[in-house]
Parts: sequence; structure tokens; C-alpha cells
Amino acid sequence: MLNILILFLIGLYVFVHLIYILHFKFKPSKPKTLNYLVPVTIVVAVRNEEKNLSHFLKSLIQQDYPKELLEVIFGNDQSEDNSLNILKEYEKNYSWIKVVNIEKNIGDLKGKQNVLAQLIPLAKNENILVTDADIVLPTTWVSYMTAYLKNKTMISAPTIVEGNNLFHNLQGLDWLFSISVIKPFSDWGLPITAIGNNMGFKKSEYLKIGGYENLSFSLTEDYALFEKMILKNQGSFEWVHLPETLNISAPSQNIKTFLHQRKRWYEGAKKGPWYAILIFIHHILIYPALFSCFGIFNPLIAVILWIIKWLTDFLWLWTASSALKKQKFLRYFFLFQLYFLVLTILLPWYFWLNQKVEWKGRSYELIKKKI
Repeated sequence: MLNILILFLIGLYVFVHLIYILHFKFKPSKPKTLNYLVPVTIVVAVRNEEKNLSHFLKSLIQQDYPKELLEVIFGNDQSEDNSLNILKEYEKNYSWIKVVNIEKNIGDLKGKQNVLAQLIPLAKNENILVTDADIVLPTTWVSYMTAYLKNKTMISAPTIVEGNNLFHNLQGLDWLFSISVIKPFSDWGLPITAIGNNMGFKKSEYLKIGGYENLSFSLTEDYALFEKMILKNQGSFEWVHLPETLNISAPSQNIKTFLHQRKRWYEGAKKGPWYAILIFIHHILIYPALFSCFGIFNPLIAVILWIIKWLTDFLWLWTASSALKKQKFLRYFFLFQLYFLVLTILLPWYFWLNQKVEWKGRSYELIKKKI
């Protein structure tokens, strides 16, 4: 019985990823005609980002969208570095940039969610885009995101990380592997989430649900808003999987920051729709199933099953990276397999044992529910 279950888990893994690959082949995202030029507001929460702000601001200024149609509102979230001064300099030089110093909390809201709750009501425009200050935007970002937002309640697009060492590049492959799954499910009418550093929505729809101040505090404010506007209120959603909308994020610089980032994501993921939770559970089970092969089948069959899994992963990553023109990450594929194995085994234990998240220089205690 156990051998059948193991073969089923591995076979399902291969089958599901082949479906993803075929979906990308036969239903790729296609650029829209960029003739939708309307006023747009971009809101950005900033806390302790002096190391990243120059790259972000440069990419913002280089947008190919008419600047007379742009409004950019930065919310300085009590930064302890030089972020506010940098932003003030740009505010002086660019009339379409506005800086707001966030000094209070709305209700129980904290961090980015609190900042956005105060920035969005200030927006003059119906079309709202949200990103982060540690991002580098493609020059086409505003043009493409606005075009896709035209007839939608909310849209979102991929973000991956890029850096200058092995750890950074393994994170890049990790993001590619996971985030690309959102596209097929969104196309099938089963949206999984929106990405908080690469999303857009209609202000009128946001106000209709009462805004962030009508939501409980969440470390994953992007998912909380997505859940309310799309999953609960049945708003229209599209995932825009294109190189022209691909944001590049600064990577986690060390293991501690990386683990806290993953813990924060996990807090959002465990509240996700049932199909997203099934994907998560399946990924956790796949490695125990593969290791069990050595005790149940002869070694040759066990090795063959591991190779099948690796080939499946390579085909999936080739497809996912090609769609975003990021095939350069594939050179790290074999090291990524080791990285992914270690994460899949260790992270669930870390999530269970650690009840605190450190994020942007602040510590958030997580309340463990009593059974």
C-alpha cells in the first residue's frame, strides 16, 4: 500500500508540472496594445531603504509612461537611516513625486499595511499601482500594468530576485520555481495570490471593501487585500506573466533575513485557497516520498525516480525562466536541487518552532492558536 502511495505522489508531481509546462506553451501571456494612457498613482512604503532607493528611483524615472500622467506617493515608515532625506531631494526635483512622513498607526495596523492604508486615500487617480523601494522596475512596467488593469479589479505580476553571489542566484531560481505556478491557476480561474511589490487595483474597488483599515493586521498585507477583493468579493483578476512587467527585487543578504522572510510568507500562505494549500502540502511530501523509495524499491528504481523528479524540475524551470527571459539562472540548477531539498525539509520545522518574525528592523510576535 505504501509503495502505491509513494508512486502516486511522485507521479502526481510529474503530471501536474507537465500540465503547467503545456499551459505555458499553448497559452502564453501576450503583450497588449499599449494605447491606454490614463492617470496613474504609484504608492510605495519605505523603511530603511537607503541602500536600494537610488536603484529604484532611477528605474522609476526611466519609465516610458508620460510623466504628466504619473503621481508617485512615498510613505516614509519611520526610517532610521537616510531614506527620508533621499526621498525629499527627489520630491524637490520631480513635481510628480510626493513624500508623506508616516507618524501614526491606524487601529491595529502596522508596517507596510499601515503605510498603504494612509497613502491610498491620498491618491488622486483611479488606477493604483503598488511596489516596494527595494525593487528595480522594467522601463515598461507602468505602461503594461496600466493596460492590463483597464478592465480588472486587480492585477499582479511576477517578481524575482537577482544578486551577485550564489545564495542570491539560488533565491532567484527559487522565486522562479514557485511564483510561475500562479499563472496557470489564474488562467484557470483559480487565482492564488497577488504579489505586494508588483500589483495594481482600482481605487474605487479598494474603497468599496473599506480599505486596509477594514482588514485585520497581516504580515502579508498583499494577500489580505487580494483575499478580500478577489476571493471574497469575486473581483476580476489577471496575472500578467511578461518580461515587461517583471520586477527585480533585492535578495535576502543573509540566512537570518531569508528565514524571517519565508516565515512571513508562510503566515500568508497557510491562509490561502484550498488548491494553494494542496500544492504546498504536496511539495512538502515529495522529498519524504523520494527518500522512502530506497527502503521500498530496489536502489536502481529509487535512483530512476529521483532522476525523473530532477528532469521534471528542469523542464519546469526552463519553461518558467524562458517565459521571463531569465534562462541565465539555469546554470545553478544542480546546486538548486540541493538548496531546495534542504529548504523543503527544514523550513516546516522552522515555521513551527519560531513564533516571531523580524521584518524591516521590527519584531512581530505571532500568537499560536490553542488546540
